[in-house]
Amino acid sequence: MKRIILLTLLIVVFFGCQSHMRTSKNYPANEIRFFSGVYKKGDNITEPKPVRSKYFRTYQGGFKVYRNTAGYRLVLEAIKTPRKKLFTKSIIENPEDINSPIVYTGYIDTKTKSITIEHGPVKNLQIYKDYKIDVITYEDELRTIEIDRLTQYIRSYVDTTNLQIKIMSGLEQKQNTAKQQSIQRQITFSDVLSSYKLPNEDIPSTGNKDKIIAAKQGLTFDGQMSQEGKIIVGKTGKNGPILIGVKFLHLPKGYVTEHVYYSKGPDALECQRTTKRYMKELFSSLK
Repeated sequence: MKRIILLTLLIVVFFGCQSHMRTSKNYPANEIRFFSGVYKKGDNITEPKPVRSKYFRTYQGGFKVYRNTAGYRLVLEAIKTPRKKLFTKSIIENPEDINSPIVYTGYIDTKTKSITIEHGPVKNLQIYKDYKIDVITYEDELRTIEIDRLTQYIRSYVDTTNLQIKIMSGLEQKQNTAKQQSIQRQITFSDVLSSYKLPNEDIPSTGNKDKIIAAKQGLTFDGQMSQEGKIIVGKTGKNGPILIGVKFLHLPKGYVTEHVYYSKGPDALECQRTTKRYMKELFSSLK
């Protein structure tokens, strides 16, 4: 019988900043790298092509590498507005066991501009192998009436079959192109949190909603990077700071948000709860 790992989250969280991870010899410890595995003009023409369905089209797909780990990243842009709330299921191929996919559930509504699917760390990835993500849309919350399906393959240029991560030879040059540097600027944010000191009082930004949400949840708000599309909120945990960094990435039609979080080991569970609670209310306020 097929065994399915079911995770129900409104926000899919990627890597927290964990000090115990080993570092790849090829890349700095606190740097996030993104290796696109879906074709864009100028890329390898054999890469999987971006696909579209009734409600979505692929905007970006690939693998994020942080320290000695790697994980999926797929950004879908909404191309059709549903008339009512619809429910989604994302089925991510599990390289460790093809019969045990990773499943995330969520929803879209009339104000959805895009969705971002991230999962990591992922073990047993192989270089130049294509991996599948299905994003299925259902009419009902029980997810029995399927009305749309997007199937996107993503090529891996990362090997995580051993303790030490490997990157495909030659991709260092690809990372230095203008396009990759643009992607790098968009997603490299987590390293800021590892050395960040939470201010004693709020630092205002150009907006108000995110600060109001932070205050309601007892979090300190730092908006001094808001001009760059970044904010940080946090509080003091039992073993140190609990921090959430949010980056707003603008698309041709709307925007997506990326977020990272940081805490010391014993505060990990409280950090995840705080992140989920804050991001849920932030998303609701932006719709």
